[in-house]
Amino acid sequence: MAAAQVIIRKLGVGDECFVADAIRYWGREADADKPIAFLADPAVIAIGAFTADTLIGFVYGYVQTRPDDRPMAQLYSLDVWPGFRRRGIASRIVQAFRHAAGEVSKVWLITATDNQAANALYEALGGEKQQIAENVYYWRRTT
Repeated sequence: MAAAQVIIRKLGVGDECFVADAIRYWGREADADKPIAFLADPAVIAIGAFTADTLIGFVYGYVQTRPDDRPMAQLYSLDVWPGFRRRGIASRIVQAFRHAAGEVSKVWLITATDNQAANALYEALGGEKQQIAENVYYWRRTT
């Protein structure tokens, strides 16, 4: 039996059901309006990997405006569903993300130092590991 063809494409308005599929994959439920607002946001880049009409991988991130007028993109999350890993799908969707980001000064991401698979992937795709800090801080919304 031949392997199913994998299609990689940018998601946009009308693809909300696939964003909802990714949210469910993460073990959460989104209210109906969240995927619509997410895909309507011009800063969002969302890429899906599909076999037929089934989502099997997803990457998203944002193009961020900087005060020096040179935007950059942050790759925020990358997932390939179990059973489809180690087939080059993650490489293809990261490359599609980078292409969709357009003319940015850089694409950046944060990953755990012990995530060997992710680190190997990003290095194989030409990513340069930065030694900028040991910790990343964030604040949760309080109101």
